[in-house]
Amino acid sequence: MATRDLWQQIYQRFDPVEPAVSRAIRMDREESPAGQMMKLLELPFGSPRLLLTGTVGTGKTTELFRVAEEREGRELVVFLRLDKHFEDTMGDRAALNAIAAWEVCFLAGLAILRVAESIGFQMPKQHERDLAQAFTKAVRAAGAEDVPEVDVMKLAKQMAVMVSGAVGGPVGAGSSSWVPLPTPGGGRSPSGEGRECSGTRTARRAPCFSASTR
Repeated sequence: MATRDLWQQIYQRFDPVEPAVSRAIRMDREESPAGQMMKLLELPFGSPRLLLTGTVGTGKTTELFRVAEEREGRELVVFLRLDKHFEDTMGDRAALNAIAAWEVCFLAGLAILRVAESIGFQMPKQHERDLAQAFTKAVRAAGAEDVPEVDVMKLAKQMAVMVSGAVGGPVGAGSSSWVPLPTPGGGRSPSGEGRECSGTRTARRAPCFSASTR
C-alpha cells in the first residue's frame, strides 16, 4: 500500500481529537498509569479517589477508558465528559474553562441521578433534596444575589453521560462498550430556555446547564 493511501486510511478510521474509545485502535503504553490506578481501586479499605492530570492530547481520557473497562464487569461505571456536555448540550464548549470546582461536583451529581434513572434505580428522594440544597448553599457562598430554585431531576436529564456495557448489554471484543444516554431534543437545550448556571461570575454567567425552576 502506498504511503499516501496508508495515511489516508488511518485518517479516516479515527478522529485524532477524540479519545480512543475503541480497543481496536489503542496501543499499549509502557508508562501507562492505568495499572497503578487499578491496583489502588482494588484496595479492600477506604474509597480511593484518583486524579489524573495532563495537558491536552496526552491520553488522559484513553487511560481512563482502560481503567473503566477493567471495572465494568463488576461495577456500574459512569463516564461523564464535561467537554461533550458543554459542546453538545450547551453549545458553548469554551464556557467549561470558566466554571468553579463546586460546579463540576454538582454536574457530577446530576450525572449520577441521570444514570440511576436510566437503569431503573430508585434514588432516595433525600439525595435529590440534598443535592439541591448543596447547590443553593454553594451559590450563596459564591456571593450570588439571586439563587434559583432548581429541579435537579429535570437538570439531570440534560447531562451528556455514557455508561458501561454492563447496562447496554454484552459487547464484542475490540468494540466500544460505552452506551451514550439520550438527552431531550437530541442534546441541545430547548430554544429560548435559559442556560445560566449559578450566577457566580461578576462579568458574565457560565452556562453549565439549562436553568429551570419548579
